Amino acid sequence: MTGYWRGMICGAALAVLAGCQHVTPGAEPSAPKVGATTRAGAGLSEGGGWFTVDKTDILTPRRGGETAADVDAAIAHYDSVLKLQAAPELRAEAMRRAAYLRIRRFVDSGNNDEADLHAALRLYDGLLEEMPDAPGNDLARYQKARALDLLGRRADAARALVALTERHSESALYADAAFRAGEMFYSEDLLAEAAEAYERLLAVRPEVESLYELAAYKLGWTQLRAGRHGEAAEVFLAILERLLPESGCANGCPEAVLDDEGFEGPHREIAEDALRGFSRALIALGGAETLRGRDLSPEGAPLYYWATAEALLERQRYSDAANAFAAFAQRFPGHELAPRFQVRVVEAYEDGDFGTLAGEARATFVTTYHPETGYWEGREPPEWIDPTLREQLDLLATDQHAHAQSLAESEVAEREGAHRLAAHWYDKWLVLLAEGPERTAVRMRHADALLDAGAPEEAIRQFSRVAYDSPEAAEAPAAALAVVQTRFRLAREAPESVRDAEQRKAIAAARQLAERFSGHPERARVLVRAAEASLALTEYQPAIDMTDAVLAEAAPATELWRVAMHVRADSHFARDAFELAEVAYRELLEQMPSRDPQRPAVTHQLGAVIYRQGEQAREAGEFRQAAAHFLRIGTVVPNAPQRPEADYDAAAAIVKADDWAQAADLFEAFVGRHPDHELVPDADKWLATAYGELGTPRKAAEVYLRIGQRRTESAEVRREAVWQAATLFDEAEARRSAAEGYRAYLQDFGVPLDRAQRARLRLAALAGGEDGVEWLRAVRRAHREAGAAASAYSELAAARAALMLGTALADRAGSVRLSYPLRASLQRRQPLTREALEHLRAARASGFDELVTEAAYRLGAVHATLARDLRNAQHPPGLDDFERDAYELMLEDEAFPFEERAIAEHERNLEYLREGVWDEWVMSSGRALAEMAPGRYARRERQEEMYAEID
Repeated sequence: MTGYWRGMICGAALAVLAGCQHVTPGAEPSAPKVGATTRAGAGLSEGGGWFTVDKTDILTPRRGGETAADVDAAIAHYDSVLKLQAAPELRAEAMRRAAYLRIRRFVDSGNNDEADLHAALRLYDGLLEEMPDAPGNDLARYQKARALDLLGRRADAARALVALTERHSESALYADAAFRAGEMFYSEDLLAEAAEAYERLLAVRPEVESLYELAAYKLGWTQLRAGRHGEAAEVFLAILERLLPESGCANGCPEAVLDDEGFEGPHREIAEDALRGFSRALIALGGAETLRGRDLSPEGAPLYYWATAEALLERQRYSDAANAFAAFAQRFPGHELAPRFQVRVVEAYEDGDFGTLAGEARATFVTTYHPETGYWEGREPPEWIDPTLREQLDLLATDQHAHAQSLAESEVAEREGAHRLAAHWYDKWLVLLAEGPERTAVRMRHADALLDAGAPEEAIRQFSRVAYDSPEAAEAPAAALAVVQTRFRLAREAPESVRDAEQRKAIAAARQLAERFSGHPERARVLVRAAEASLALTEYQPAIDMTDAVLAEAAPATELWRVAMHVRADSHFARDAFELAEVAYRELLEQMPSRDPQRPAVTHQLGAVIYRQGEQAREAGEFRQAAAHFLRIGTVVPNAPQRPEADYDAAAAIVKADDWAQAADLFEAFVGRHPDHELVPDADKWLATAYGELGTPRKAAEVYLRIGQRRTESAEVRREAVWQAATLFDEAEARRSAAEGYRAYLQDFGVPLDRAQRARLRLAALAGGEDGVEWLRAVRRAHREAGAAASAYSELAAARAALMLGTALADRAGSVRLSYPLRASLQRRQPLTREALEHLRAARASGFDELVTEAAYRLGAVHATLARDLRNAQHPPGLDDFERDAYELMLEDEAFPFEERAIAEHERNLEYLREGVWDEWVMSSGRALAEMAPGRYARRERQEEMYAEID
């Protein structure tokens, strides 16, 4: 940079100054070149870039050029000018010159005295403050940045350059200042400010070709280092899209770069480094997926995806790399390089030891680029495609088949799908194979996979080609048997509408095997299976005929003989020839070992044959004969599974015969023999009915109680059963059991209200005593709590309970003897009497005719009894005759009010006569009045009795 920081302009008025003798008037020092401010590095790392700042170059003047004859004199002269009242233009020029010469003197002197630099900065600051808009201030700001840089204040120097770009957008120094500011900020790790400086250059002065690509490149790395990956990616992409055609990428560049041959052209290094930076930015953003939706050039698209994927591989991010390769093939499926990308997907997964994912990628490759696809239409496949497809198909088919066979039998859907996929790859493989032993072997494996894949018809066709087109092949007998087995399986699984047709196909296949392979080891079994199929088709005689040969040749103890006999017995059973079937099943059981696993099945069938004979008799109305057959199962095959149902049906048949006594015995036997059977609830219901018919309520009650305790019954059934049990126990005068039944009913159900009230009243009657009183109180409490939901019966029950409570409590009160001292006795009797009167009044107020008069009578009786007991109360000991008479008069006075109340209550009861009520309680009140007031009521009573006799 020779003469880089020389003085800018020497005006005519300053021509005498020695410092300007070497400067052409009006000239400015030349701007430094970009090449002098950067140097090529060794590649971008976390701390540097491909083009890094050389801190000794930026804004540093070089020695060795022309210098002023006497710098010190010039400086002194300019300083003296500044003391004068010079014109603004002359003053501004003098300030710039004085400042510049001080910077030059500092540089030329080689010492470390920074006084000149500080003085220069003061001059520049003064100039910019006094005359901020003076011409040439862009150069002043540029020189100020130089002084700051010499002082080691690089960030401040960069900001001075930024101020130049902000205040002097048309300056010739703009581009250089903006770039140098970015470089300085970058070297100081002030990345955000560096990016702003680069962006300012790119936005305002894009025409400066010498700086544009380099500034864009440095902007990209700045943003990358700053973690602004999205913005970095945009910058790098723009660089690459501009440079690719210039780098020789228009024709063949993708292939060249993919083959590591690199870029070409004047911007080769920038293009390569921009591609590297772009891939790193994409990786930070999430990988090649971020390219989705971007408008990419045909030359650049494969490079971007390839570079991103390869960078991921370098980081051993195999899965992400594979996804990046795959993303290109998915976005550009018709691109000539798509197959190469897809192969790299497979290789990336293999490098990462991702076996499953590698297999999936291999499948995508084969599916996409197989000759049967449309990819190769109109283009010639490269030589590497065919052997690669064969290799990949071999791996796909064999690996998939092995995987399918490794799955557990219980994983039906997964196993079938895996075999289906294996068959698919075998099919694709067969297309590439010529006729010969290898293709025959693959076809057999293909058939096996098809069969396990749920494609039996196609498997049968493949097996048949092996079995009957090449019967000399070693696999032919196995293939023929596979055809038979598959046909029978299809028949077994076929819908009912086509099942018969499938069965006939299976029978035909079995006969074909028997005819073509007479020495086949499975021939006899195949024939027996065909006989079973004929039985299923209701072709009973052919089934029996096909078993003749097997039964004639096989020994009775062999499995085949037993199977053939089983078919014969089943055929008789199916024809409703139950007697013949019973004989066959018995013979079969005799030849079967005791631990034969088939023995339970045959036992079941024998039981079924006998059971069907019972059903036939029942359908004919022969109920006792039907019962005999049902019971015969217990004798012939007591462990037959039909035994419980048969025992039940025998009892039910006797019910049909109207023999309730035997029916009860049989149902009792059934329940005792099969206590856990599901028919026990029904049996209990029949049993309860039978005992009811037989007039044994206690036994019926016990059965009902059992039903009520069975939790499997519905709540309604249980409630009714418990009620029936309680009432039947009551009827049978089993008081304790009846009480337990009523209590159980109330505890478990308690509804409906009327029935619950009846239960409480019965419990009160059954219990008596204090327990009875509590049940009566419960009746009244339940009625109160029912509120608006209370019924008429509940009201009657509550009134009756009140009457009974009053009566019981009155009796209890009357049992309290009025002994001396009288007050203590009365205190014991008073609560009982008061509560009794309360309940009796409630009964009388209920309005029920059957209760009102009795309650009224008992109210009078309570008062009368109390009056009588007061008169007869125990005297204090030691009284003389006078005291005794006085005490008795006192008792008479105490008793008199109660007697008056008693008379009033009885008189009130007599008032019901006016309403036409004449019952025993009204009559009892009349008799009571005759005793208490004979003068008034004795004669009337006699007249009423006379009238009653006349009535």
